Amino acid sequence: MKIFFRLIFLLNLILIGLTLISLLASYISPLTFDIPHLFSLFLPWFWAVNLIFALFWLCVSDKRWKWSLICIIISIPWMTRYIGFHFKQNERAEQINVITFNSKSIFDNNPIREYITNWEQALSCNIFCFQEISESHLLDIQRSSPDYNAYFNHGKLILTKFPITNRGQIQFEQSVIGCIWVDIQVGVQNYRIYNIHLQSNQISREAESIIQEGVQNTRLLGRMKGMFKNYRSSTKIRVTQARTLLEHILESPCPVIICGDLNDTPFSYTYTIFSNHLEDHFKMKGLGIGTTYAGIIPGLKIDYIFTDKNFSVTEHRILREEKSDHFPVLSRMKLKT
Repeated sequence: MKIFFRLIFLLNLILIGLTLISLLASYISPLTFDIPHLFSLFLPWFWAVNLIFALFWLCVSDKRWKWSLICIIISIPWMTRYIGFHFKQNERAEQINVITFNSKSIFDNNPIREYITNWEQALSCNIFCFQEISESHLLDIQRSSPDYNAYFNHGKLILTKFPITNRGQIQFEQSVIGCIWVDIQVGVQNYRIYNIHLQSNQISREAESIIQEGVQNTRLLGRMKGMFKNYRSSTKIRVTQARTLLEHILESPCPVIICGDLNDTPFSYTYTIFSNHLEDHFKMKGLGIGTTYAGIIPGLKIDYIFTDKNFSVTEHRILREEKSDHFPVLSRMKLKT
Protein backbone atom coordinates (compact mmCIF):
# COMPACT_ATOMS: atom_id res chain seq x y z
CA MET A 1 0.00 0.00 0.00
CA LYS A 2 2.89 2.38 0.76
CA ILE A 3 4.26 1.85 -2.76
CA PHE A 4 0.83 2.63 -4.19
CA PHE A 5 0.57 5.88 -2.20
CA ARG A 6 4.11 6.87 -3.22
CA LEU A 7 3.23 6.34 -6.87
CA ILE A 8 0.06 8.40 -6.50
CA PHE A 9 2.00 11.18 -4.78
CA LEU A 10 4.62 11.15 -7.54
CA LEU A 11 1.88 11.64 -10.12
CA ASN A 12 0.43 14.37 -7.92
CA LEU A 13 3.77 16.19 -7.81
CA ILE A 14 4.19 15.88 -11.59
CA LEU A 15 0.75 17.42 -12.06
CA ILE A 16 1.56 20.26 -9.67
CA GLY A 17 4.77 20.91 -11.62
CA LEU A 18 2.90 21.03 -14.95
CA THR A 19 0.30 23.36 -13.44
CA LEU A 20 2.93 25.80 -12.21
CA ILE A 21 4.77 25.67 -15.54
CA SER A 22 1.47 26.47 -17.30
CA LEU A 23 1.04 29.61 -15.21
CA LEU A 24 4.29 30.97 -16.65
CA ALA A 25 2.69 31.24 -20.10
CA SER A 26 1.14 34.56 -19.07
CA TYR A 27 4.55 36.09 -18.41
CA ILE A 28 6.99 34.44 -20.82
CA SER A 29 6.69 35.29 -24.49
CA PRO A 30 6.50 32.19 -26.72
CA LEU A 31 9.05 33.94 -28.90
CA THR A 32 11.46 33.32 -26.01
CA PHE A 33 10.23 29.99 -24.63
CA ASP A 34 7.03 28.31 -25.82
CA ILE A 35 6.74 25.13 -23.72
CA PRO A 36 4.56 26.77 -20.99
CA HIS A 37 2.10 27.85 -23.68
CA LEU A 38 1.61 24.29 -24.83
CA PHE A 39 0.84 23.10 -21.29
CA SER A 40 -1.42 26.10 -20.59
CA LEU A 41 -3.99 24.68 -23.03
CA PHE A 42 -4.76 22.08 -20.37
CA LEU A 43 -4.67 24.36 -17.33
CA PRO A 44 -8.41 24.07 -16.45
CA TRP A 45 -8.06 20.29 -16.54
CA PHE A 46 -4.95 20.47 -14.36
CA TRP A 47 -6.97 22.38 -11.77
CA ALA A 48 -9.74 19.80 -11.86
CA VAL A 49 -7.34 16.89 -11.35
CA ASN A 50 -5.50 18.76 -8.58
CA LEU A 51 -8.83 19.05 -6.80
CA ILE A 52 -9.39 15.32 -7.24
CA PHE A 53 -5.96 14.61 -5.74
CA ALA A 54 -6.68 16.88 -2.77
CA LEU A 55 -9.99 15.10 -2.13
CA PHE A 56 -8.29 11.71 -2.44
CA TRP A 57 -5.69 12.56 0.20
CA LEU A 58 -8.39 13.94 2.47
CA CYS A 59 -10.39 10.74 2.14
CA VAL A 60 -7.40 8.63 3.22
CA SER A 61 -6.57 11.13 6.00
CA ASP A 62 -3.18 11.99 4.54
CA LYS A 63 -1.68 15.47 4.97
CA ARG A 64 -0.41 15.46 1.40
CA TRP A 65 -3.73 17.06 0.37
CA LYS A 66 -2.07 20.40 1.22
CA TRP A 67 0.21 20.26 -1.84
CA SER A 68 -2.61 20.33 -4.38
CA LEU A 69 -4.54 22.87 -2.31
CA ILE A 70 -1.53 25.22 -2.27
CA CYS A 71 -1.21 24.82 -6.05
CA ILE A 72 -4.90 25.72 -6.50
CA ILE A 73 -4.56 28.76 -4.21
CA ILE A 74 -1.54 29.99 -6.19
CA SER A 75 -3.64 29.63 -9.37
CA ILE A 76 -6.58 31.77 -8.16
CA PRO A 77 -5.53 34.94 -10.10
CA TRP A 78 -5.52 32.85 -13.30
CA MET A 79 -8.83 31.15 -12.40
CA THR A 80 -10.65 34.50 -12.34
CA ARG A 81 -9.86 34.87 -16.05
CA TYR A 82 -11.68 31.61 -16.79
CA ILE A 83 -14.25 31.17 -14.01
CA GLY A 84 -16.57 34.08 -13.19
CA PHE A 85 -17.85 34.67 -9.68
CA HIS A 86 -20.03 37.73 -10.32
CA PHE A 87 -23.54 36.66 -9.37
CA LYS A 88 -25.00 40.15 -9.52
CA GLN A 89 -25.76 41.15 -13.10
CA ASN A 90 -27.61 44.27 -14.24
CA GLU A 91 -29.69 43.16 -17.23
CA ARG A 92 -31.03 46.66 -17.85
CA ALA A 93 -30.08 47.95 -21.27
CA GLU A 94 -27.20 50.41 -21.22
CA GLN A 95 -26.17 52.99 -23.77
CA ILE A 96 -23.64 50.55 -25.28
CA ASN A 97 -24.61 46.87 -25.66
CA VAL A 98 -22.20 44.77 -27.74
CA ILE A 99 -22.25 41.24 -29.15
CA THR A 100 -19.17 39.59 -30.67
CA PHE A 101 -19.61 36.33 -32.57
CA ASN A 102 -17.36 34.14 -34.72
CA SER A 103 -20.28 32.95 -36.81
CA LYS A 104 -18.34 30.76 -39.25
CA SER A 105 -20.93 29.11 -41.57
CA ILE A 106 -23.99 29.33 -39.29
CA PHE A 107 -25.62 32.00 -41.47
CA ASP A 108 -25.36 29.89 -44.63
CA ASN A 109 -28.58 28.13 -43.63
CA ASN A 110 -29.97 30.73 -41.19
CA PRO A 111 -30.60 34.34 -42.26
CA ILE A 112 -28.32 36.69 -40.37
CA ARG A 113 -31.00 39.38 -40.17
CA GLU A 114 -33.14 37.13 -37.94
CA TYR A 115 -30.32 36.81 -35.40
CA ILE A 116 -29.66 40.54 -35.44
CA THR A 117 -33.34 41.43 -35.07
CA ASN A 118 -33.73 38.98 -32.18
CA TRP A 119 -30.63 40.26 -30.36
CA GLU A 120 -31.68 43.85 -30.92
CA GLN A 121 -35.21 43.29 -29.61
CA ALA A 122 -34.57 40.75 -26.81
CA LEU A 123 -31.18 42.02 -25.63
CA SER A 124 -31.25 45.67 -26.75
CA CYS A 125 -27.94 45.20 -28.59
CA ASN A 126 -26.79 48.10 -30.73
CA ILE A 127 -23.28 47.05 -31.82
CA PHE A 128 -22.47 43.73 -33.51
CA CYS A 129 -18.99 42.41 -34.32
CA PHE A 130 -18.89 39.31 -36.51
CA GLN A 131 -15.89 37.23 -37.58
CA GLU A 132 -15.75 34.67 -40.42
CA ILE A 133 -18.68 36.18 -42.27
CA SER A 134 -19.15 36.59 -46.00
CA GLU A 135 -19.97 39.61 -48.12
CA SER A 136 -23.25 37.97 -49.15
CA HIS A 137 -24.40 38.21 -45.54
CA LEU A 138 -23.65 41.94 -45.60
CA LEU A 139 -25.75 42.29 -48.75
CA ASP A 140 -28.58 40.42 -47.02
CA ILE A 141 -28.47 42.92 -44.15
CA GLN A 142 -28.33 45.93 -46.46
CA ARG A 143 -31.38 44.71 -48.40
CA SER A 144 -33.48 43.88 -45.35
CA SER A 145 -32.24 46.48 -42.84
CA PRO A 146 -30.96 49.59 -44.64
CA ASP A 147 -30.97 51.61 -41.39
CA TYR A 148 -27.86 49.73 -40.15
CA ASN A 149 -24.41 51.22 -40.73
CA ALA A 150 -21.79 48.63 -41.60
CA TYR A 151 -18.10 48.20 -42.25
CA PHE A 152 -16.93 44.91 -43.77
CA ASN A 153 -13.44 43.74 -44.67
CA HIS A 154 -11.96 40.25 -45.16
CA GLY A 155 -14.58 38.29 -43.24
CA LYS A 156 -15.01 40.79 -40.41
CA LEU A 157 -18.11 42.96 -39.98
CA ILE A 158 -19.02 45.76 -37.58
CA LEU A 159 -22.72 46.61 -37.62
CA THR A 160 -24.50 49.39 -35.75
CA LYS A 161 -27.30 51.93 -36.00
CA PHE A 162 -25.01 54.63 -34.60
CA PRO A 163 -23.39 56.91 -37.20
CA ILE A 164 -19.95 55.75 -38.36
CA THR A 165 -17.63 58.74 -38.64
CA ASN A 166 -14.35 56.99 -39.47
CA ARG A 167 -13.12 53.50 -40.33
CA GLY A 168 -9.99 51.50 -41.08
CA GLN A 169 -8.36 48.10 -41.11
CA ILE A 170 -5.15 46.35 -40.12
CA GLN A 171 -4.73 43.28 -42.29
CA PHE A 172 -2.00 40.73 -41.58
CA GLU A 173 -2.59 38.57 -44.65
CA GLN A 174 -5.13 38.14 -47.40
CA SER A 175 -7.54 36.12 -45.26
CA VAL A 176 -9.87 36.59 -42.32
CA ILE A 177 -6.88 37.28 -40.04
CA GLY A 178 -6.60 40.91 -39.00
CA CYS A 179 -8.66 43.73 -37.55
CA ILE A 180 -11.20 46.33 -38.62
CA TRP A 181 -12.19 49.41 -36.63
CA VAL A 182 -14.79 52.16 -36.77
CA ASP A 183 -15.45 55.36 -34.90
CA ILE A 184 -19.09 55.80 -33.94
CA GLN A 185 -20.95 58.76 -32.50
CA VAL A 186 -23.36 58.17 -29.63
CA GLY A 187 -24.93 61.48 -28.69
CA VAL A 188 -22.00 63.86 -28.27
CA GLN A 189 -19.54 61.05 -27.40
CA ASN A 190 -17.29 59.24 -29.89
CA TYR A 191 -16.18 55.62 -29.43
CA ARG A 192 -13.77 53.44 -31.37
CA ILE A 193 -14.79 49.81 -31.93
CA TYR A 194 -12.20 47.18 -32.86
CA ASN A 195 -13.19 43.81 -34.32
CA ILE A 196 -10.22 41.42 -34.11
CA HIS A 197 -9.55 37.95 -35.49
CA LEU A 198 -6.05 36.64 -34.74
CA GLN A 199 -4.09 33.75 -36.22
CA SER A 200 -5.89 30.41 -36.05
CA ASN A 201 -4.29 27.40 -34.36
CA GLN A 202 -5.35 25.20 -37.30
CA ILE A 203 -5.81 22.21 -35.02
CA SER A 204 -9.60 21.81 -34.71
CA ARG A 205 -10.09 19.81 -37.89
CA GLU A 206 -7.08 17.63 -37.14
CA ALA A 207 -8.32 17.00 -33.59
CA GLU A 208 -11.77 16.07 -34.91
CA SER A 209 -10.24 13.67 -37.43
CA ILE A 210 -8.06 12.04 -34.75
CA ILE A 211 -11.03 11.53 -32.44
CA GLN A 212 -13.16 10.05 -35.22
CA GLU A 213 -10.48 7.64 -36.42
CA GLY A 214 -9.49 6.53 -32.92
CA VAL A 215 -6.23 5.54 -31.30
CA GLN A 216 -5.74 2.53 -33.59
CA ASN A 217 -4.55 4.80 -36.36
CA THR A 218 -0.83 4.13 -36.84
CA ARG A 219 -0.26 7.77 -37.85
CA LEU A 220 -1.81 9.08 -34.65
CA LEU A 221 1.42 10.09 -32.89
CA GLY A 222 2.78 11.90 -35.94
CA ARG A 223 -0.49 13.76 -36.47
CA MET A 224 -0.63 14.83 -32.84
CA LYS A 225 2.94 16.12 -33.06
CA GLY A 226 1.98 18.09 -36.16
CA MET A 227 -1.07 19.49 -34.39
CA PHE A 228 0.96 20.75 -31.44
CA LYS A 229 3.63 22.10 -33.79
CA ASN A 230 0.96 24.19 -35.51
CA TYR A 231 -0.22 25.47 -32.15
CA ARG A 232 3.28 26.50 -31.07
CA SER A 233 3.88 28.26 -34.38
CA SER A 234 0.56 30.14 -34.36
CA THR A 235 1.08 31.20 -30.73
CA LYS A 236 4.21 33.09 -31.77
CA ILE A 237 2.42 34.72 -34.70
CA ARG A 238 -0.41 35.92 -32.44
CA VAL A 239 2.02 37.64 -30.08
CA THR A 240 3.39 39.73 -32.97
CA GLN A 241 -0.13 40.49 -34.20
CA ALA A 242 -1.34 41.48 -30.72
CA ARG A 243 1.57 43.88 -30.22
CA THR A 244 0.84 45.56 -33.55
CA LEU A 245 -2.84 45.97 -32.70
CA LEU A 246 -2.17 47.24 -29.19
CA GLU A 247 0.04 50.03 -30.54
CA HIS A 248 -2.87 51.18 -32.72
CA ILE A 249 -5.40 50.83 -29.87
CA LEU A 250 -3.34 52.92 -27.47
CA GLU A 251 -3.26 55.76 -30.01
CA SER A 252 -7.05 55.99 -30.19
CA PRO A 253 -8.36 59.56 -29.69
CA CYS A 254 -11.54 58.29 -27.97
CA PRO A 255 -12.67 55.48 -25.61
CA VAL A 256 -12.13 52.02 -27.14
CA ILE A 257 -14.08 48.76 -27.20
CA ILE A 258 -12.21 45.69 -28.44
CA CYS A 259 -14.12 42.57 -29.51
CA GLY A 260 -13.22 39.38 -31.24
CA ASP A 261 -11.67 35.98 -31.53
CA LEU A 262 -8.09 35.98 -30.20
CA ASN A 263 -7.70 32.22 -30.78
CA ASP A 264 -5.81 32.12 -27.48
CA THR A 265 -6.68 31.27 -23.90
CA PRO A 266 -6.80 33.71 -20.97
CA PHE A 267 -3.60 32.09 -19.67
CA SER A 268 -1.61 33.05 -22.76
CA TYR A 269 0.93 35.78 -23.38
CA THR A 270 -1.34 37.15 -26.11
CA TYR A 271 -4.04 37.70 -23.51
CA THR A 272 -1.54 39.42 -21.20
CA ILE A 273 -0.55 41.87 -23.95
CA PHE A 274 -4.15 43.13 -24.02
CA SER A 275 -5.05 42.73 -20.34
CA ASN A 276 -2.02 44.74 -19.17
CA HIS A 277 -3.63 47.82 -20.74
CA LEU A 278 -7.31 46.93 -21.08
CA GLU A 279 -10.16 45.55 -18.96
CA ASP A 280 -11.43 42.02 -19.65
CA HIS A 281 -15.22 42.18 -19.28
CA PHE A 282 -15.51 38.51 -18.34
CA LYS A 283 -13.08 39.01 -15.48
CA MET A 284 -15.00 42.09 -14.39
CA LYS A 285 -18.54 40.71 -14.64
CA GLY A 286 -18.53 37.07 -15.85
CA LEU A 287 -20.32 34.20 -14.12
CA GLY A 288 -19.49 30.50 -14.35
CA ILE A 289 -17.05 28.76 -16.66
CA GLY A 290 -16.07 31.06 -19.49
CA THR A 291 -15.88 28.58 -22.38
CA THR A 292 -16.62 30.34 -25.68
CA TYR A 293 -15.44 27.67 -28.14
CA ALA A 294 -18.16 25.16 -29.01
CA GLY A 295 -16.07 22.94 -31.29
CA ILE A 296 -14.38 19.58 -30.83
CA ILE A 297 -11.80 20.78 -28.28
CA PRO A 298 -13.60 21.27 -24.94
CA GLY A 299 -13.15 24.03 -22.39
CA LEU A 300 -11.52 26.76 -24.52
CA LYS A 301 -12.13 30.45 -23.86
CA ILE A 302 -10.89 32.36 -26.90
CA ASP A 303 -13.51 35.09 -27.55
CA TYR A 304 -13.30 38.36 -25.61
CA ILE A 305 -14.63 41.84 -25.07
CA PHE A 306 -12.14 44.37 -23.67
CA THR A 307 -12.40 48.10 -23.08
CA ASP A 308 -10.12 50.77 -21.75
CA LYS A 309 -10.58 52.04 -18.20
CA ASN A 310 -13.20 54.64 -19.23
CA PHE A 311 -16.01 52.06 -19.00
CA SER A 312 -17.91 50.31 -16.25
CA VAL A 313 -19.46 46.91 -17.07
CA THR A 314 -22.96 46.05 -15.89
CA GLU A 315 -23.43 42.63 -17.50
CA HIS A 316 -21.36 40.03 -19.34
CA ARG A 317 -22.90 36.86 -20.77
CA ILE A 318 -21.95 33.97 -23.03
CA LEU A 319 -25.05 33.26 -25.11
CA ARG A 320 -25.13 29.47 -25.19
CA GLU A 321 -28.55 29.34 -26.84
CA GLU A 322 -26.92 30.14 -30.20
CA LYS A 323 -23.67 28.78 -31.59
CA SER A 324 -21.51 28.07 -34.61
CA ASP A 325 -18.28 26.50 -33.42
CA HIS A 326 -18.20 29.51 -31.06
CA PHE A 327 -20.74 31.02 -28.68
CA PRO A 328 -21.75 34.68 -29.04
CA VAL A 329 -20.55 36.94 -26.22
CA LEU A 330 -22.60 39.89 -24.89
CA SER A 331 -21.46 42.84 -22.79
CA ARG A 332 -23.35 45.87 -21.51
CA MET A 333 -21.34 48.92 -20.54
CA LYS A 334 -21.43 52.65 -19.92
CA LEU A 335 -18.92 55.43 -19.55
CA LYS A 336 -17.78 56.04 -16.00
CA THR A 337 -19.12 59.25 -14.56
